[in-house]
Amino acid sequence: MAKKTGELLLKLRGLMKSHGQLSAYIVPSDDPHMSEYVSENFHRRAYVSGFTGSAGTAIVMLDKALLWTDGRYFLQAEKEMDENWTLMKAFMPGTPSEEDWLASNLTKASKVGIDPKTCSISRFKTLSKKLGGVGVELVPVVENLIDLVWEDAPPLPTASVFLHDIKFAGESTSSKLETVRAQIKGKQCDSIILSALDDIAWLYNLRGSDVNYNPVFYSFALVDQESSTLFVDEEKLSAEIKEYLNGQTKIAPYNDIYEAAKNIEGRVFLPLSTNAAISKAISVENQVVGMSPVQELKAIKNEVELKGMRDCHVRDGAALCEYLHWLGVEVHKPGVVIDEVDAADKAEFFRSQYDKFVSLSFDTISSSGANGAIITTNRKRALVFKWTKMISICVTQELNLMTEQQMSQEPSISVQQQTTKKAASPES
Repeated sequence: MAKKTGELLLKLRGLMKSHGQLSAYIVPSDDPHMSEYVSENFHRRAYVSGFTGSAGTAIVMLDKALLWTDGRYFLQAEKEMDENWTLMKAFMPGTPSEEDWLASNLTKASKVGIDPKTCSISRFKTLSKKLGGVGVELVPVVENLIDLVWEDAPPLPTASVFLHDIKFAGESTSSKLETVRAQIKGKQCDSIILSALDDIAWLYNLRGSDVNYNPVFYSFALVDQESSTLFVDEEKLSAEIKEYLNGQTKIAPYNDIYEAAKNIEGRVFLPLSTNAAISKAISVENQVVGMSPVQELKAIKNEVELKGMRDCHVRDGAALCEYLHWLGVEVHKPGVVIDEVDAADKAEFFRSQYDKFVSLSFDTISSSGANGAIITTNRKRALVFKWTKMISICVTQELNLMTEQQMSQEPSISVQQQTTKKAASPES
């Protein structure tokens, strides 16, 4: 059932008027780290629109509301949004981009608001340039307006950070810090601010569970030639982790990064994932924007990491074989009915029985019947279809388990689970 958003939009539009007479307010899917997947407290776009897919951008006007998302989510969005929303089918012929639509539908001197913490440096520049070209101003709104109307919003996750042992990482944090310092010096910069959560987890050999299926924790990092600072809620850090960081890294509150950015001396390297609020705290002449050197460093795996990935896939392959055998037997038993959720849960069960399992890399995509047209998962049991025969299971490629003749006679059924080393094993 679609979420009723009429009253919510009415409150939001009232805030738009009181926060600078905004004609439009943009609600991206992003958190302050430009993460692909975010924790529940950053599900602002889902809250305001009702659409729960992982990708999309909402734009609320004073008289209408629109949601852009890609082809994976068209069917889901149509089911989840009420009559107050218009679905904009992104990347389809005839569908303008968000900035093009705004530029064509707003009058000169209009104002468009966005929380700069939810927008990357490059995205903010693109929006500002496009809108400015038609006399429309992009306004950075420090207070997130969705937070002001979201009465029961979940708090920032507080799960404990844990150590990623050197036997899995293959390189110490001190060694990585020295390499990063050499990289930023080579870019003629004095320091670097890291925002991407996977960059920070890799650099400090730490892991967390703030985001489902991603072993990361909400934090920022500032590294210069003499020291490094990890901006993270201290309650997440055990005495062991504090001792581990002592001497090489200082600890500061998570949100202090914005004030710290104002006081940085010298040239600062800002990766592309840096949010616009951090960028705006630093003078333009003192910042260099580009690809994160940490992304480049962690893309080249050492021998320990390579072995960890291979071993992880051996274990996962064994679990998948057990699952395939179970499914092939169960669906042919008289009176046994397996639905999509049952199948996904069983696949996770088999994986969880193996040594070093931490979690899946994403929610298993298990679909049958009409749901086979939905590219992403839907775990709402009320909407699932029952399975009576098995045809295929997709991992990174589809493995055909029936003859061509059988496939032409049976309904299409598939399960997908991409196992990535970052979530399937502590060896990542």
